[in-house]
Amino acid sequence: MFGVSSLSLRGMTLREAVTSASEAEFDVFEFVPQVFGSIDTYTCRVRQELRGMFENFELVTIHSSDIELEKGVPADLTSEDALLREKSINKYLDYLELALDVGARMITFHPAPRDKIVTCTPDPVPYLEFAEIALEFIGTEDIYLGYEFFDVELIHTIGNPRFGLLFDAGHAASLFEGEATAGVLKLLDNALLATIEVHLHGVDFSGSGFKIDHVPFSRSRAIDCGQVFRLLTDTGFAGPLVFEIGIFEKNRASENLKHSIEARNEMLAKMEMS
Repeated sequence: MFGVSSLSLRGMTLREAVTSASEAEFDVFEFVPQVFGSIDTYTCRVRQELRGMFENFELVTIHSSDIELEKGVPADLTSEDALLREKSINKYLDYLELALDVGARMITFHPAPRDKIVTCTPDPVPYLEFAEIALEFIGTEDIYLGYEFFDVELIHTIGNPRFGLLFDAGHAASLFEGEATAGVLKLLDNALLATIEVHLHGVDFSGSGFKIDHVPFSRSRAIDCGQVFRLLTDTGFAGPLVFEIGIFEKNRASENLKHSIEARNEMLAKMEMS
């Protein structure tokens, strides 16, 4: 299932973003609520409307990317500040409640600020505690939960088939020197059984040596997205593959959507050739 992230559609209203993704015939819509307003703006009426709008997709997944508790204060489940950690848990549960209200069947969390998301989690306890809280919160609801990081062992420790991992192939490329395809493929192959969703976007080299992610496939020199997709198809991955292209470009939604469509069509062509 191919999807587009609303992070790529910044500058559109939520209705425009949903309509554009639907008209482009994406199976999946990744809804990032904070792109369109704070959690408080999603009233009961708005949630009911969204539930109807989202029926056009095979799957809606909510992604809680870079949530702030207040301006300049990111949510962080791993904070040593007990009050900040409690506020972070409550904020994530607000997003989980939103997911249930709008009929989303998947929600993925940035458990900590970007600079803390690493291959192995130094202290697994906060992650395990929140996973337990979140799983109790959803009860028997038909929804999958996941963390965006690469700690497969922690997901195994959680030990619940409804809690998995969001594997961002572009972010994985930053863990390796130079052209990263081989390293990303090895990391992904190890994570596949725990993976419920994949983010895919191009990664390029900058003039100063670091990598630039979330670029169109046509600019991707640091990772071969086609090989990543081939591994997913060869292993029978059935979860959503969401394109996160141009997410830092606030006024280029139409161009980002075009690049996402091109990425999907390129992957479909590879399926037909295999």
